Amino acid sequence: CRLDEQSYSYPSEIVLQMGMRDVSLGHSLPFKRDVLALQSGDALCYSGDVLYDKAGHQVAWLSNRMRDALADWRSKGYHVVSVTAAFIVSWKPQDAAKDEPETAVLLADFVLTK
Repeated sequence: CRLDEQSYSYPSEIVLQMGMRDVSLGHSLPFKRDVLALQSGDALCYSGDVLYDKAGHQVAWLSNRMRDALADWRSKGYHVVSVTAAFIVSWKPQDAAKDEPETAVLLADFVLTK
């Protein structure tokens, strides 16, 4: 077993993949129709804390955790160059009524470069 003690610099490009903790789930409820119209790989617009589809419809709100992660990468000199739809998952709050329909939640990939 050999230990590599060489110091490496950050890569010129990174991809941040959103998980369920990276999207504000409560804000996803009104976006179901627009989220379901998306396909994996569709380009998205990112402004502030919100993701928009090509038509300008809101499709996701970023959680505090994701906003903090993006701010951390910005402090290291990175900026978002593209966002694409990755996954559309079904979600329903734990305290929801049994007959309440599930909503669609968008998980996206953020590409950042230096």
